[in-house]
Amino acid sequence: MRYAENNDILGSVLVGAYYTDLDNEQEKKSGYFNRPWPWQKIRGNQRWVIMFSSTDDPWIPIDEPRYVAAQLNADLHEYTDRGHFAAQWNNGPESNWSDCALHRFFNPFNDLPLVIGAPHQNYEYYRRGRYYNLN
Repeated sequence: MRYAENNDILGSVLVGAYYTDLDNEQEKKSGYFNRPWPWQKIRGNQRWVIMFSSTDDPWIPIDEPRYVAAQLNADLHEYTDRGHFAAQWNNGPESNWSDCALHRFFNPFNDLPLVIGAPHQNYEYYRRGRYYNLN
């Protein structure tokens, strides 16, 4: 979302989006949430926004993505059984990324490298069902 503040993009796919630091010390230290969100600017710099969230996400309260969706006039797909949309965060670090519902949705043939994460977090790389931490 921060990238879209100052850059024209085609659209965004936001998964488990949130706009506050969730009272988490690491998120507070990141500084990512220390300034207001210019919602109109973010929305105006793209044609569409699609979002995925789940009411049983153990880290992101459902009110967070609902608020983001309302501010961005996003197409929100809300589930009740997808957790954090990543197997390794739902079932522990030994879980296989290829088991993740989101991975199957966007990458059904398991042949594309994917990078996920946020600019203020550590990036993790998933390829062919393997988990790599790039830090």
